[in-house]
Amino acid sequence: MLAAAGVTAWTSAPSITASAPAPAPQHDSQSQAQPQPQAGKPRRRKVVDDEPPKPVRKEPPPPPPPRFAGRSSSSTSTSASHHSGAPTHYQHGTSFPNKRAAVPFFQKAPSSSSRLDSSTRPESFDKSAVVEDPINRPIHYISTDAEVEAFLPILAAAETIGLDTEFLSFPRYTPQLCVLQLSTETDLGIVDALSISPEMLKKLCLRICEKPVIVHSCSSDCAILYDIAGTLPAKVFDTQIAAAFCYPIMMMGYGQLVETLFEVQVDKSLTLTDWSLRPLKKDEVAYAISDVVHLHAIRDKLNARIAELGRTEWFESEMASAVSPAKLMSAIPWDAWKLIRRIGKLRDTASLSVVRELAAWRETYAKEQNMAPIRIIRDEILIAIASAQPTTFEQLNRMQSSKNFSRHNEALLRVVQAGISVPEEQRPPMPPPPNPIADILQQQLRLWARIKSAQMSIAPDLLLTNQLATQLSEAPPADFDKICIESLQGWREELVCHDLIAMHHGHLSLRYNPVTDQVETAMQENIQAPPQAA
Repeated sequence: MLAAAGVTAWTSAPSITASAPAPAPQHDSQSQAQPQPQAGKPRRRKVVDDEPPKPVRKEPPPPPPPRFAGRSSSSTSTSASHHSGAPTHYQHGTSFPNKRAAVPFFQKAPSSSSRLDSSTRPESFDKSAVVEDPINRPIHYISTDAEVEAFLPILAAAETIGLDTEFLSFPRYTPQLCVLQLSTETDLGIVDALSISPEMLKKLCLRICEKPVIVHSCSSDCAILYDIAGTLPAKVFDTQIAAAFCYPIMMMGYGQLVETLFEVQVDKSLTLTDWSLRPLKKDEVAYAISDVVHLHAIRDKLNARIAELGRTEWFESEMASAVSPAKLMSAIPWDAWKLIRRIGKLRDTASLSVVRELAAWRETYAKEQNMAPIRIIRDEILIAIASAQPTTFEQLNRMQSSKNFSRHNEALLRVVQAGISVPEEQRPPMPPPPNPIADILQQQLRLWARIKSAQMSIAPDLLLTNQLATQLSEAPPADFDKICIESLQGWREELVCHDLIAMHHGHLSLRYNPVTDQVETAMQENIQAPPQAA
């Protein structure tokens, strides 16, 4: 009756289903002698006739074997707990065997003696890398002071040196040089800058600076050389700037330039590699060396093209201004506030004065600690502090994310008070409100630069930078000519300055030609109705 009514009953007999017939009753002496279930013991659930059979529960599979050789027993137990459903917690300082050796950025560099100890230092390079060099120059793998000394005569005999660097910038204030790639007319070299002594690294950089240098996008590489050696190369040929004088493309990448000139594809898939890890794998070694393999051939091709276009003086004057200590120096702390994002949220000069003081303090402190400024305090927090202008610890602690900067509370309050106390006449002026006419003028200036770029096969940013276009569009009309004359000198005076002033005064216009389907420039005295389309 209980089973028919759907009520569960409990018995010690094994569960059976309706499809399996019950065994015939046994009446021998053995079956009668079997013990009967006692009252009070737990009983198992009996399956009713209309209930489907319950699937048998399978045990979880055993944990897989370790993926990496040398894994400790603690890592194996962690893997087993993961497969058994237990949560996995990674503590600070846990080492992962699949990672290559690296030194945390906050640790001090080891002494020169420990850096040169080959018994404890990991290998720097996988020397089985395959590098495609059209002239098959030998590759020198340099990771000790003795190997640097042996390579110095090769650099001394070279006419020019091709140079590239691999470094880590974030989270540092000053980039850390990790790998230095060099090429001469006869040899290739890759230097492990982390394993040689600082004295020998400086000696190597000084030797490089004695020669003319070929580099692609020179700003970062020359800044590192200047930081280590305290001087700049005798002469720099930047292939990226040279390409901008030959093609209407600004900031052409190295791979794109090699493919354009030689129809050779360069692998650029390892751009975000952590170059502090050792040893460098063979694909990373090949990637690094490939960045200097074609530099001499690129220089020769672009030099000939620039001379053919009659722009040699333009290029040399541009390189003279691009490579200078003033250009390579870090930002002045007093001007750091101009680079803060969303500064337009501040509504008064007092807030601008406070954020200027905060940004200068952050820049100075970040340089002292060799940390990226954003790691000290983020931009949005500086904006919030400048807007709220707290004067007590309680007000500062009630702000969002206060735990992230609480160790700087005393300094922040002092800096905020200094910004508030700045006299009104010494505070930064409020930026002008958005001007729709300025936006239209800026678009017109950039359109002229693109038209001129296509006509002359030169990069538009060489003619007119975005920064200058913004400055001209936002300036009062009476200051337009003065800004042009002061900013556009040398070869740009005749090529750019005269056209911009003529366009500002209405003597030069832009018009669309439906026949050529292009926008063209025309002087006022030559303006005629565009020809009718056929």
